[in-house]
Amino acid sequence: MHFGEPLDDERFATLLRPGGGIDTIITADVYGKGAADLAVGRALAGVPREDYCLVGAIGHDFYEGERQGAKGFPRLTDPALRGPEAYGDYIRMATEKSLERCGVDRFDVLLLHNPDRIGFTSEAVWAGMAALLAVPIIPSAITPAIWARARIRNRRRRNWSRDAPARTAARPSRSSVASTASSSGARAIPNAVTSNPCSVPRTRV
Repeated sequence: MHFGEPLDDERFATLLRPGGGIDTIITADVYGKGAADLAVGRALAGVPREDYCLVGAIGHDFYEGERQGAKGFPRLTDPALRGPEAYGDYIRMATEKSLERCGVDRFDVLLLHNPDRIGFTSEAVWAGMAALLAVPIIPSAITPAIWARARIRNRRRRNWSRDAPARTAARPSRSSVASTASSSGARAIPNAVTSNPCSVPRTRV
């Protein structure tokens, strides 16, 4: 929210608004502590819901957590914030608040934003995501292992860190993520960072 060329609100909304063959919009609740969602909501105002695919992302707790410098806000699974018994309530709360800010009644795809090892493997997290299938706000609860995997690839490509291969090896495998997800009734897309969830050629982020 605070980088790149400054844009006025009208120009920014125009860039975000679906159209011209770009019909998928991705937002994340933690960006600007909800400000990104609000910007998306302004851009989508008046656009028929069936004309676009909206992808949401939740997982960093800026409601109760405190920003930890460059590391950002803690993940929902931070033991200092809550235990596994409260993951589901947080996931639903964060999803509903993000939808409210976006001014819509559902996401087409919901991502678990930059999960840690607990987020990857906790059955309580997957169950919380899958539980959203029972309410009309997520037609397909998809909980991918995404940005962290992409970051590892970038580190290795740019030689940012000598221990990147070790970090890669330490992450849960695709099969373990998929197994944990399926046992909770959710679907996993481990490489969602390069997938096209709504079958459209281009995506606005």
